[in-house]
Amino acid sequence: MGWFTFINPAFLWGALAASIPVIIHLINRRRARVVRFPAVQFILRAERRVARKYRVKQWLLLALRTIILFLLTTALAEPVLRPSEGDLAEITQTRAVALILDNTMSMAYQVAGTTTWELAKEAAGLVLQELRPQDQGVVLPVVSTDEPPQALSGERARLIQQVAALDGTSESSGFIKPFQQAYALLKTSDASKKEIVVVTDRTRIPWVGFEPAALQIIDPQVQVTVMVVGEQNAPSNAAVRVARFDHAPVVAGVRTKLTASVVNFGALDRKQVPMRLLVDERTLDQRLLDLPRGAAAEVVFDVVFDQPGYRRGAVVLGGDALPADDAFYFTVPVRKALRVLLIDGDPRTTLVASETFYLMNALNPEGTSRPGPIQPRVVPVEEAERLRLDDYDVVALANVLTLSSSFRSRLMAFVNRGGGLWWFLGHHVDPNVYNRDFFDAPTRLLPARLGARLDRTERHPVPLHVSETDHPLFKPFSGQGREALGSVRVQRLLTTERASLPPVSRVLIALPDGRPLLLEGKVGRGRILMFTSTADVDWNELPVTTTYLPLIQTGAIYLAGGDTDQRLASDVRIPHPITLKVSEPQRDLPLTIRDPHGREVRVFPDGPEGGAEAHYGEARVPGFYRLRVGQETGLVAVNTPLEESDVTPIQPEELREKFPGIPLAIVQWQPGDPVRPPQVTPMSLAGWFLIGMLALMLVEGVLANRLR
Repeated sequence: MGWFTFINPAFLWGALAASIPVIIHLINRRRARVVRFPAVQFILRAERRVARKYRVKQWLLLALRTIILFLLTTALAEPVLRPSEGDLAEITQTRAVALILDNTMSMAYQVAGTTTWELAKEAAGLVLQELRPQDQGVVLPVVSTDEPPQALSGERARLIQQVAALDGTSESSGFIKPFQQAYALLKTSDASKKEIVVVTDRTRIPWVGFEPAALQIIDPQVQVTVMVVGEQNAPSNAAVRVARFDHAPVVAGVRTKLTASVVNFGALDRKQVPMRLLVDERTLDQRLLDLPRGAAAEVVFDVVFDQPGYRRGAVVLGGDALPADDAFYFTVPVRKALRVLLIDGDPRTTLVASETFYLMNALNPEGTSRPGPIQPRVVPVEEAERLRLDDYDVVALANVLTLSSSFRSRLMAFVNRGGGLWWFLGHHVDPNVYNRDFFDAPTRLLPARLGARLDRTERHPVPLHVSETDHPLFKPFSGQGREALGSVRVQRLLTTERASLPPVSRVLIALPDGRPLLLEGKVGRGRILMFTSTADVDWNELPVTTTYLPLIQTGAIYLAGGDTDQRLASDVRIPHPITLKVSEPQRDLPLTIRDPHGREVRVFPDGPEGGAEAHYGEARVPGFYRLRVGQETGLVAVNTPLEESDVTPIQPEELREKFPGIPLAIVQWQPGDPVRPPQVTPMSLAGWFLIGMLALMLVEGVLANRLR
């Protein structure tokens, strides 16, 4: 039938207290000296018959008191009745078990030469082994791309095989969805005993947001058993939160800084953590890092890319029990240096007085001592006429009087091919000549017709109004609103005829009275900007404000053909999809994505005309994904979810608070421990022993009162 045992057998030593009434009885049973009185002999003969009956009751009272003490000490030892293996077959009740198996990334934590995931599969297999022919079960992985099961199954072998075939994932998820599925499936079962068994580690993340109210369907009669596997002590783990380049775009041959932020999620300080920077699978730098518990630290690497193109890299940590998140992958489109030709229409003998002095310093603040991402070259008009424009990405004309017909034609062809053109006006500019040569002529290179020169009497700075705050030109000032550029004193500018604005032209910056200060136009594949004042401080004070440098640099990058980070798609973390940005000419081109295992998938764009996006939601493996849009190629890095790196354990008290009114058992399972279903849980007999003790105490009290 079963076997009898005790949970606290040490209390059985208290059973010796049952001998106390016997000892007291023996002490009080001392034989007194007998003195005979003839007069009382008759009375004694009458009392002997009563004494025999009284002695029997005293012995009964002694036995009751001894048994009461024995029952008390036995109840404290918590006796239980454990069914034997043979009894399982005799149990006629059917059981329905929903097994929820945690296969999120944190289950890859290494412990004792194996992983928490392998221990979880072993424990899950033992749970399923306990199913009998009349029982039913279902396996519900926390992360699954398959359709959820529609019914419980009585095929134990198939369920065990299903667990064996499961793989761990690099994803993050919670328990709400599998619990909803489990309750829904158990509701359809007519089994007399139902249970949900959760096999998981101790991490808190899957339980975040888990509340009975969020389950929608719940049965308080269903037993919930949480089997905790893996590390019992406080686990330790560190991960790279982000790796970012301090300046964009990244230019070949130009030194740039890569900042990596590392977080220690463990409960212990970590000393001398090895850290490597890899680019194209080559180690460029190595560091040792001290990480206080629960804190973050930053490491700065100096990087120089020798060649342009898409480059792939990784920041790798060492000495960790969770290797799944030790590498943080990144991609960076490295471009060649941006070459800007500055044509000075008013060269001076001193550099400071030159028309392009402020432009030169804004484009390359470090000067000739260190090459920067933008490499400007200043030439007078005469020299510019002899240069090949194809050697440059952007041409800027500062206060230029006029250009020859042949140079205008070459400049028109340069912009049509995708080159950038930036006009800065000044006292040498004659609006009539400019309108004739650059607006009314076939070489229309002005975004608007120029009007008369305007001398402003306002001597105080005035706010500059941004017309389109989401324009790439104003990315350095994002979130600051329409007056992000601050206030600037503008003494003079050339007006523009607003009615002459072509459809492809627009005003980007205007004065409070609405007069344009910066306009944009488009010719062919190229972009054009026109600043209606000077590039130096002759007509305005913008060059001596903090706005000037980021505005000029971003403008040059924008004119060169894009924003500050040209790429087909941005790096993501699981489970976010890869989003490809597709232009209108690329909509009909084949779009493909190849994952780290070499599997190639074609995706299709959706969205309005003029631009669209293609989404790939199957990025479930960390690593590098290759993109192809027609003949254009690119790379995207996919990283593990940061929340899964947080191995902070959940305490049993916190877990019990999530199941109010629901029968819950929390079991710390270790390899070699048996797994038993809920209906063969050892039956406690302590309550019955206490009830028996109380009953005997009642009898003892009644009997003792009668003996008085």
